[in-house]
Amino acid sequence: MIEQQKIIDFYDDYIGYQVRVGINERIYGLYRRMIRLGLNKRSRVLELGCGIGSLTRLLAHCIKQGSIEAVDISPESVAYAGDHLSNAHTRFVTADIVRYTPTLKNIDFITLFDVLEHVPLSLHPALLNNLLKACTPQTKILINIPNPDSLVYDIEQGSEGLQIIDQPVVISTFIKDADQAGLKLDFFETYDIWHKNDYTFIQLSPRSTFEKTDLASRRSLFQKAVKKMQRIYFRTRYR
Repeated sequence: MIEQQKIIDFYDDYIGYQVRVGINERIYGLYRRMIRLGLNKRSRVLELGCGIGSLTRLLAHCIKQGSIEAVDISPESVAYAGDHLSNAHTRFVTADIVRYTPTLKNIDFITLFDVLEHVPLSLHPALLNNLLKACTPQTKILINIPNPDSLVYDIEQGSEGLQIIDQPVVISTFIKDADQAGLKLDFFETYDIWHKNDYTFIQLSPRSTFEKTDLASRRSLFQKAVKKMQRIYFRTRYR
């Protein structure tokens, strides 16, 4: 395993690249996805692997009454992020995310966006167990990683964009590790950003006892009317 100090040094020197890239399609797309998942002005977000705070700035644009706790292993990255974003709702921390205990409570979202492929695979079980400790039953854990097949291709081609640790995350193994940690898979998607099927998005949450919830009783009159019209259409169209 690579010494942690070498990893820290790499990301301290990685700031210039991150500044040049800025907020790209991947980062903005993940922010928009969080909006669709319920991110709002009161949300409480634990951002793990925040780098120079590119996503953090977008989150701070939305979160005006909640809180953001953004964590990275690189002290230089955290210092840069703090210098370029300072408000009462955002806190930056230098720490190893595998063992980090957040001060933020009642967390709505935990994000690991393009982080897991840079954390040694042998540490994933410990990280997942630690994530569970930070969750409430309602916490959404959001993960974005390169499609492992895409990353294998980049490694074989000797891509210049590879970082000091860049390893394919085998989905079946990761989901098994998550299950053993007490987390369940809520959503999985392989999708396109710059190349066909180049990224994978995963949503986890704490495993809980299943409760059978009747949806009809929760619908508004308008929603009930729409459902009724749909049933009439199906019966008429396909009888």
